[in-house]
Amino acid sequence: MRLLIEHFVQKSAKQTNKRITNIPRRTMDRMMQWDWPGNIRELENFVERCIILSRRSSLEAPVNELQLPSGNSLGFTLADVEHEDILCVLQQSGGGWQA
Repeated sequence: MRLLIEHFVQKSAKQTNKRITNIPRRTMDRMMQWDWPGNIRELENFVERCIILSRRSSLEAPVNELQLPSGNSLGFTLADVEHEDILCVLQQSGGGWQA
């Protein structure tokens, strides 16, 4: 899993012309522990979004998103999680659209 995460980080960084040289231990640990219910595509999309949000050479990741249980034991629906994800991205990006 670690190699896959590192691969996606380097791939996305190259596509966005960013240089990411560090993945914080807490971030790596959370990403490795997460169940990734959307499979490998969800992991890749999460990493791509992290690269976009990163302003330094260290990967900046909204690891608080990875604290939700992978099952539906708390009554969260996919729509609830997606809604929160969109709000989080808007908040982190300043809420504006840039063309």
